[in-house]
Amino acid sequence: MPRNIFSDPLLTKAFSSVLSPDGNKLHAKAISWSIAAGILEGLSLGLIVPTISGLIDFGGLDSISWWLGAMAVLALAAIWVFFQQQRTAYMCAIDILNNLHQRIGDKLARLPIGWFGPRRTGTVSQLSTEGIMSIGGAIAHGECELIRTITALATTNLVILVWRPQLGLALFAGALLVALCLYLDRMLRDRGHQLNVSDRDEVSRRIVEFASCQPALRAAGRSQDYEPLADALAADKKSSLAKFLLSTAALIISNFASQITVVVLFVTATALWAGGHLHPVALIAFLGVALRFKVLLEQFVAQFTAADLVRGPIGEVEEILETTELPEPDSVPKDSTKQAMPAPGMVEFHEVGFGYDSDTSVLNGVSFQASPGTLTAIVGPSGSGKTTLFRLMCRFWDINSGAVRMGGVDVREQTSAQLMRQITMVFQDPYLYDDTLLANIKMGSASMSPGPDAVSAGDADVFAAAEMAGVRDIAQRLPGGWDCPVGSGGRKLSGGERQRVSIARALLKNAPIVLLDEATSALDPENEARIQDCIATLRRSSTVMIIAHNLNTIVAADQIVVLNSDGTVESIGKHDALLESSPIYAGFWQSRRSAAGWSLSR
Repeated sequence: MPRNIFSDPLLTKAFSSVLSPDGNKLHAKAISWSIAAGILEGLSLGLIVPTISGLIDFGGLDSISWWLGAMAVLALAAIWVFFQQQRTAYMCAIDILNNLHQRIGDKLARLPIGWFGPRRTGTVSQLSTEGIMSIGGAIAHGECELIRTITALATTNLVILVWRPQLGLALFAGALLVALCLYLDRMLRDRGHQLNVSDRDEVSRRIVEFASCQPALRAAGRSQDYEPLADALAADKKSSLAKFLLSTAALIISNFASQITVVVLFVTATALWAGGHLHPVALIAFLGVALRFKVLLEQFVAQFTAADLVRGPIGEVEEILETTELPEPDSVPKDSTKQAMPAPGMVEFHEVGFGYDSDTSVLNGVSFQASPGTLTAIVGPSGSGKTTLFRLMCRFWDINSGAVRMGGVDVREQTSAQLMRQITMVFQDPYLYDDTLLANIKMGSASMSPGPDAVSAGDADVFAAAEMAGVRDIAQRLPGGWDCPVGSGGRKLSGGERQRVSIARALLKNAPIVLLDEATSALDPENEARIQDCIATLRRSSTVMIIAHNLNTIVAADQIVVLNSDGTVESIGKHDALLESSPIYAGFWQSRRSAAGWSLSR
């Protein structure tokens, strides 16, 4: 969330939170130089009128030589101080560019995997490309300049207030008016943003939906007339107009403030001249100072408004850096990853309760055990928590109650490295990196896994795993064979081929526990048969747990865990026994057999 503009108007606290310790020391120096530069600029501007007034009152340059000398010294000092301000501000920006990427990366590596979702991964991507650069630019060109401008305004105002209190009060009133109008400007812009942001998001969602659903829309003859998108565009047009009107009003208010300030200063100065309290030459000099004061006010408004652009990225960085990490054991021996678990391959759930938020419970009192070297199938209706079980085994989130033990040890008492070395997970839609086919298989090698004892698999092991998973056929059809790039996300391969590569990774890692999340649910018969063979191979050395839809896999399972729609365990047993004792499983089995028997006829 963006930082509140009124709790941190100059962004000093915000920048301190994203700078390194050394960067914060530079930041304090940059702020000090900015204040000094503003004081010198304000003195140089404010002393113009008293100097000219002294020339008129006492006559001759000798009478104001001290004033002229002081102004010359101020000008030279201002040049040097301004240089120091710019230098330290740029060093702060360099600190952000050098360190913030690393801080965010280190933090992301410690966050629970469940934290990552489409919105957050998009935010991180945006931050890494544009957001951090904008933060660095803001501290180099924005914050210090804003502080210098405010200090210059205050110093000029103070000097004029001492010389002519009436004119000083007029300057203060003008600055106060600008600040008030800036507050109103901000309120109007916030209101316009609130009116439009939800409609703009809805348009984005509908456009993506319209593009991704083109086959279905064209089949239904709706590709040219999609009402949800048209309604979203109409709502966005209406709210965009309201946002435009509010922004226009805010712009008028901002311009009005600076213009009315000049009018107030001119009227006040003219009234003093007419009353004989101000010499005509001093009047002209003050009007020049007033015009420069107006320019400073306009700079202040522009710089303050520009600061809003970086509040969002800073808020996103702070949200990441302040996110609570999953706690890990404090005292773990350095060689802990080499130590064998008490019960390698054992999976235990004991009275596990979990919900993604406090209002909704997904799992309730789930208890079961998968012995080493067995195949456990998880079945249940949609939304019963099957995939959630797998996520809790990998500790994507921490459970609310009960215990999840992997290898005989509670997952909360293991480091991430210990836990990840026990598990390999085959997802329903595995992700392949934009690298060669061979490199993607090697991702399953122990050298790619966390832990100081990781040993790289040899080429013979890699090709053996690929052969068992049927990846050799894929290499033979690709133009570059094993060294052919598969494209971002593996787009050059079919869904079944990507699944085979993922299975090859699992075979290569040879972890004690293998989790397959609906790995065969959407495959053609050829690919499904290959993966069934791979599952049989994995069972020889690993505990295999699978969210199952395939009838052959279910029948072959050593045990089947049946979940209720409320996230409780309805039954546990083997196929034949469950057909008699579990209404949910019997209905599931019957529906699967019916689906498997479907055929097309004329």
